[in-house]
Amino acid sequence: MQNDTTIRVYRFRLYPTKPQEAAMFETLRLTRTLYNAGLEQRIAAYRKQGKTVTAYDQQKELSALKAECPSTPGSTATSCKMHWTGSTRRTRAFSPA
Repeated sequence: MQNDTTIRVYRFRLYPTKPQEAAMFETLRLTRTLYNAGLEQRIAAYRKQGKTVTAYDQQKELSALKAECPSTPGSTATSCKMHWTGSTRRTRAFSPA
């Protein structure tokens, strides 16, 4: 079968100011840190207890962490929730049933 779908791509170049650039890098750093911590939590829980930590569990924990530490930007929490949901799907795809 032939697929006649056209995919259109738009690219936009950003020219951030120095404060905007610093804020973007800080958001990326926090996102990376939270994602790696969540991944480490999943790996450790499985190795120690044979228990799988779900994305829902981690999202609840992240909400509690955000309540304790309000300096965490909202976009970071949202992006980590999306990453954790995706990593749950990836984990299911590769785990033995």
